[in-house]
Amino acid sequence: MARNLQMQTLYDREGSQYRSADGSVWMRFKAGKAESQAVNGNVDIDSDYSQFQLGGDILTWSDSAQSVTVGLMGSYINASTDSTGNRGADGSQFSANGSVDGYNLGLYATWFADAQSHRGAYIDSWYQYGAYNNSVDNDGLSASRYDSAAHAVSLETGYRYDIALSNRNTVSLTPQAQVTWQRYSADTVIDDGGTRISGQNDDSWTTRLGMRVDGKLYKESGRIQPFMEVNWLHASDNASATFGDTKVSQDLPNDRVEVKVGIQANVSERLSVYAQAAGQKGKNDYGDASFSLNMRYNW
Repeated sequence: MARNLQMQTLYDREGSQYRSADGSVWMRFKAGKAESQAVNGNVDIDSDYSQFQLGGDILTWSDSAQSVTVGLMGSYINASTDSTGNRGADGSQFSANGSVDGYNLGLYATWFADAQSHRGAYIDSWYQYGAYNNSVDNDGLSASRYDSAAHAVSLETGYRYDIALSNRNTVSLTPQAQVTWQRYSADTVIDDGGTRISGQNDDSWTTRLGMRVDGKLYKESGRIQPFMEVNWLHASDNASATFGDTKVSQDLPNDRVEVKVGIQANVSERLSVYAQAAGQKGKNDYGDASFSLNMRYNW
């Protein structure tokens, strides 16, 4: 779950692409629920998570044609997980719960081919390092606590096409592509029952292909921007852990479909707010639903 909360796109982080030439500060809150399976469908996993993220531009540059922005970001994450196994012949049922909390710190850099309206091509990149505290309670029989860490590097590109409507209103189409590499490592630990837990160290790749459609509508009270985004995600993540001599793997799908919908509104010339609902679906009863709220203040 900690790795999932490192994932983000340019629009997740910033809402609309429109920025002040002098920079901005922003904040984002995200909360959601996820469902998945493990051990070939014999264990159901339910998770709840939240994230609070802050960031700000530290360097901006632009000329008459293009712009570059560099910024810093940090976030606090918290998640809890309940795992329940199928009932045995004697009616017994395995259960366990876990939690993780920690911090991510990172750097982002974004280039736009069009410095004024951000039409056309863009490239966004970011790096994050995360440090987390983890705990696992095996049905009250044994418990363990350990530390983990994750590195993540992402590169995203897209191209925005604007279609002019009446009264300055526009509709924009933005095909996008993104690739993210992550490295996760966790301490080896022996729980209260004497079981050695290891094998959670691995590298993973996630690719995303998507299309975003958003409108820019001018009203007497200001400008609003509704949007919808559809993505195909492909991941190599094969999350697993070894308990003693037994390897337990989570049945995560390699391919997932993601849909996002939301709206952004300009509260003033400098302040904008952005709300988004998102959902993912994949094989093995995988699902994820989340809501996020962003605020951005331009200098």
